Amino acid sequence: MAESNRSSDAPLHFAARTSIEQVEEGNELAPKFDDKGFIPCVTTNHTTGELLMVAVMNQEALEKTVLTGEAHYFSRSRQCLWHKGATSGLVQRVLEMRIDDDQDCVWLRVDVTGDASCHGFWKRGREAIFDVRITDTEARSHRNKDPEKVLAQLEKEKKDKYLHVCHEQRKDFSPLVYSVDGMAGREAKHAEKRLAYHLSRKWQKPYSQLVHYVRVRIGLLIARANTLLIQGSRDCRGSIRPNITDGTALYTWQT
Repeated sequence: MAESNRSSDAPLHFAARTSIEQVEEGNELAPKFDDKGFIPCVTTNHTTGELLMVAVMNQEALEKTVLTGEAHYFSRSRQCLWHKGATSGLVQRVLEMRIDDDQDCVWLRVDVTGDASCHGFWKRGREAIFDVRITDTEARSHRNKDPEKVLAQLEKEKKDKYLHVCHEQRKDFSPLVYSVDGMAGREAKHAEKRLAYHLSRKWQKPYSQLVHYVRVRIGLLIARANTLLIQGSRDCRGSIRPNITDGTALYTWQT
């Protein structure tokens, strides 16, 4: 394994594609862009394996992704470079980057700095941004306060911080605030119902059944998060080190 100490300020040059052997068996990064200058990219969550998005990169986007360790794409709708999360705060930190043996498709495994985003959740063709916060409504700072009012205040703080930024980018923003024992804020309840609506249409199951399903799943996730906190589990964020390996995994960011 050859290790690169390339600085993020240094230019990146892709190798010319000279032969099948060089592309498929060599150690050079020689991506194949289509006639429009794009290469497809599949992005998944590094921890869960969940598919986050399928997008395209042009040469500049791929270069910036390699050099910065943060996912960059090309937006065909806006016809510009797209640094995912630059405005919303939901940056995709690349932990591992792979390219197939033909070097005509990229796979990113990322950790999302932020919480979640979804296209068409509230409105067709419009991206929805979610910020999740779980709080202890019985903590000393919230003592003698109505738990519902505590959640409402935290929702307001999130909106004050992010709502105008998202609206400037024509995106919807929803703060999803929960207590550690599973109580949901007003915005979270609204999002749960909307999610159940989408699932009922996709799975052809009763809406009421899926509202219950969503709430149970979220409750289990909160319980799991509480357990991890008690155990002291943390995501270790280390330095980004691009490693050139073989033609299958050309760049890996290790933490």
